[in-house]
Amino acid sequence: MTAMYNNQRQGKPKVHQWAEKLAQGEAFERRVIELFGKQGHQAWKPNERTYDLYINLEVPYWGTYQVTGECKYDAMASSTGNLALQTWDGGKPRGIHPKGPNPDLWIHGVGDEAWVIKTKILQGVVETYGLKAIATGDAGMRARCVLLPLQQAKKIVGGQWLSL
Repeated sequence: MTAMYNNQRQGKPKVHQWAEKLAQGEAFERRVIELFGKQGHQAWKPNERTYDLYINLEVPYWGTYQVTGECKYDAMASSTGNLALQTWDGGKPRGIHPKGPNPDLWIHGVGDEAWVIKTKILQGVVETYGLKAIATGDAGMRARCVLLPLQQAKKIVGGQWLSL
């Protein structure tokens, strides 16, 4: 099962693969920023790189409420039926790992949809179901992720799937 998540393509140099993934992720971030804008909120990519996005949510009777967000585009989710939720990168806690940066929102892209969920809810799901992290990608990056079945993710209370 884990072999399919070691997604290095044959015949392409690693630098080229990384550049493609970066461009895909940045395009997803732009689409998420646009999505929040269409819903009356403001989102932007900060200069500092702790979080992918800062989002000013306009909340009725409250006003502006600022949250942080982490965006990940999952190009393999549709074909594997699993969301690959990042927990480690470069040998350090990242993504949804409780000892990582802990963004307020996790925004996961699958095809033309974005799944928006509080990171704390997602951490609770991983703990409740005892999901274990697996090694992914280039071994030198020491990346790990938790696989969450896509159909299970669609049923989690507190998450919302939005069309991009």
